[in-house]
Amino acid sequence: AEAGVPEARGALAEIYRRAGRAHSASRAPERRSESARPRHTACERARMGAAHLRSLDTLRGAAALGVALYHARHMLDAPALIPHAYLFVDLFFVLSGFVLQLSYAGKLEAGLGLFGFMRLRWARLYPLYLVLTLAGVGWIALEQLADGRFSASAMAPSVALGVLVAPVPAALNIRSEAEVFPYLASAWSIFWEFAGSLGFALWVRAGSPRPGIVAGGALAALAAATLPRGGLDWGWASDGFWIGGLRAAAGFSLGVICARLWARRRTVAAPRPSLFLGLGAGTAAMAYICAAPTVWAAEFACVALAFPLVTLAAAECRSVLLCNALGDRLGGVSYALYLCHPLAIAITATVMAKLGFGSVGWPHGLVLAAWLAYGIWGLFPLYFHALRPASAEEILAHRVIWTFVLCVLVLLLRHELVALLRQLRGRLALGVGIAAYLIGVNWFVYVYAVGT
Repeated sequence: AEAGVPEARGALAEIYRRAGRAHSASRAPERRSESARPRHTACERARMGAAHLRSLDTLRGAAALGVALYHARHMLDAPALIPHAYLFVDLFFVLSGFVLQLSYAGKLEAGLGLFGFMRLRWARLYPLYLVLTLAGVGWIALEQLADGRFSASAMAPSVALGVLVAPVPAALNIRSEAEVFPYLASAWSIFWEFAGSLGFALWVRAGSPRPGIVAGGALAALAAATLPRGGLDWGWASDGFWIGGLRAAAGFSLGVICARLWARRRTVAAPRPSLFLGLGAGTAAMAYICAAPTVWAAEFACVALAFPLVTLAAAECRSVLLCNALGDRLGGVSYALYLCHPLAIAITATVMAKLGFGSVGWPHGLVLAAWLAYGIWGLFPLYFHALRPASAEEILAHRVIWTFVLCVLVLLLRHELVALLRQLRGRLALGVGIAAYLIGVNWFVYVYAVGT
């Protein structure tokens, strides 16, 4: 009942807060003592994890932004702003293992089937992946049509594999590049995300045997595979694609261990040693990630030590630096940003080349990107102007109806529609209704102004 009813969880949290204040007031000389903190069991602490996951969302969003900036060098024909930001993908894997352990381990142990679990993961990750893959197919088809090299029969096998989230062999790859997902370059990690989720579910259903041995084996295999190659930037291409699986296995298993350690702590307040260790590890990792030379030992230390410590410290942290509205927004778009940025960069780089922009470098490139963003925003009203003779009322009706249909389908796939309807009561329903009315008025005025 506590896990399913928000009111019960809120009341429980309020009881703990009041008990903590009363206990602290009665023992004023010992306010700084660890004994003055309210204590909970591991199960209660896991159920209270949602408040801490705001900090993990901020961490995930910052990592996605770092990966995007790393790949932006292809668009600007400039050196990488963050030379080793590809390591943030390993941080994604650690965070995924952490969140899966907290969110699904108990459900899988309680009887959630393997098919049901994978359906939830599929509904979470696949829709956006499919849309962007088809967008990538369209973009490459346009490129090949412009060059006179388009062949539907040659593209069909690789398109089918891409839609099924399967790596494309080099023999079927229609592009000169070696990406195993030619239509969406960042999708290699999504493949291993699905594989890691399946492995996690099987591991939990088998009784969660010895996570330390699993993590140690994955790290040993990763070290043996990457040490001769001099670094960890492998997995996205046909050569070394399997190394991406080792990176995912190491990250997932370390994230699971971190989640178990975090859930077993008896105190809600963050112990200072773990925060200091996480801060020190994060500082050292960022110092290397922003440095120029590649050092295998430093990259392996980031994956095996720094990222797990950073994840633990972030989960403990309730500072406004990690728990804020900006971090929430950044975390909310992190998956979309990570998945779509290679396609956006490829399109922008092609347009810039057609317009005669060569090596512009970072300062001019950022100014150009801002100018293009506002230019697109300014030209967007031409779309509504081209819909004549449709009236502003008709356009508004289409936007409302089809947005409603799409959101209902998404909520059904995510099994969240019933929970949403239960929460839309009283003042909340009134507030949402007023907000919807104001947004509708805003849309109508905008479309009417453009059309007239």
